[in-house]
Amino acid sequence: MSPLLDDLLWRMVRRRWELAGGAPRSATIVMDSTVVVRYGLKQAGAERGYNPKKPGRPSHHPLLAYVLETGD
Repeated sequence: MSPLLDDLLWRMVRRRWELAGGAPRSATIVMDSTVVVRYGLKQAGAERGYNPKKPGRPSHHPLLAYVLETGD
């Protein structure tokens, strides 16, 4: 992730926490992943790999994370 995007995301999260009354005392980070099928001849970054619904199709495999207590 680029430093500018990382900084922007953290500013947004901190702002949400301020509006909700402050940062949580503890945080549980939940991590997961998903598969996004891509259609078309050339999709930037799409590769053939694990895809249970459309085997052999190009797809992206984004990794997701959020703070359980706040949903951020």
